[in-house]
Amino acid sequence: MLGVRLRRARQGRCLSLRQLAAKAGLSHNAISKYERELDTPGSGALIKLARALEVKPDYFFRQDTREYSIKARFRCKKELPEKQVKAMNGKIAEWLERYEEIESYFPGEQKAHQPLETGRRKISSVEEMETLAEQLRAEWNIGNDAIGNLTELVESFGIKVGVFDTIDGLVGCVFTVGENVPVIAVAKGIPGDRERFTIAHELGHLLIDEEDGGYPENFFDRFAGAFLVPRECAFRELGLKRKTLGRHELEILKKKYGLSMKGWIHRAQDLGIVSDRYAEKCFRFFKNSGFDQTEPGEQFPFEEPSRLQRLVLRALVENLVSESKAADLLNITVAELRKSLEGKNEEMPFALCR
Repeated sequence: MLGVRLRRARQGRCLSLRQLAAKAGLSHNAISKYERELDTPGSGALIKLARALEVKPDYFFRQDTREYSIKARFRCKKELPEKQVKAMNGKIAEWLERYEEIESYFPGEQKAHQPLETGRRKISSVEEMETLAEQLRAEWNIGNDAIGNLTELVESFGIKVGVFDTIDGLVGCVFTVGENVPVIAVAKGIPGDRERFTIAHELGHLLIDEEDGGYPENFFDRFAGAFLVPRECAFRELGLKRKTLGRHELEILKKKYGLSMKGWIHRAQDLGIVSDRYAEKCFRFFKNSGFDQTEPGEQFPFEEPSRLQRLVLRALVENLVSESKAADLLNITVAELRKSLEGKNEEMPFALCR
């Protein structure tokens, strides 16, 4: 239904009917009728709407028009206005639609995700989050070493990860679509270590039963730290007891484990390696130095989710979709697709494929 798609795109760009009308050069009454399926726009109106909404005209004719009931738990400093929540939900719904469409070409590879054999857990103390993180690492068979690419790991276990232009102050969100499709969304442009911590934090929310009321956010911060740096690793890297921590030492550990310098201080405090008094002194120094926003030293690279792109390129090289369809699924133009594939998408010679 064209009306569903039009409304989704409008809300995803945080536009009212009147704002879209002004941007597209159409009347808001006409757009309202289009959204309610009381009228059908002509080709000229569709082109104007597509330009105003920054989508391709093909967007309005995708077959999947089901509504996504997204009840996301947004991780941000303050409660978001309803209009901004609808905008984020619209962006996520459009991305999910493309993701699920390309997955439909490979039905045998869709994974139903069960985070732990025991299902969602109830937790009585923050210390239990350490055990939960260790259980997940054991179930995923990843040992206790540093995780090279957290985004790739999470996607390999059936959790969709999306990156979005978000509202100021919004870092990430988590939700489940339908019965068993977990989704983690993170903000574009944040430092890579912050991205990893956000994904691990939201992963904790997927493991916990919060139906009877939510848990404090520090529970999930503890899970994130423990999942990225198991206590065995923390003790091995820092020792059992320390009076101080060195800046250069923390920079090296940040690069190795993808956990921020501040995250390492929290980890040392949680495990009793450093005193609460020393940790608070470090946090004050970070705040006064502006390191809360940008830490010193080399920044950890952002991890771009790649599964959606890989599936689209696979479908393209196997002639399951056209160039135009592939570009549509990746939300780029055909020219952008061709440029990204220059010299990369030819069939491999047989001799190199044996």
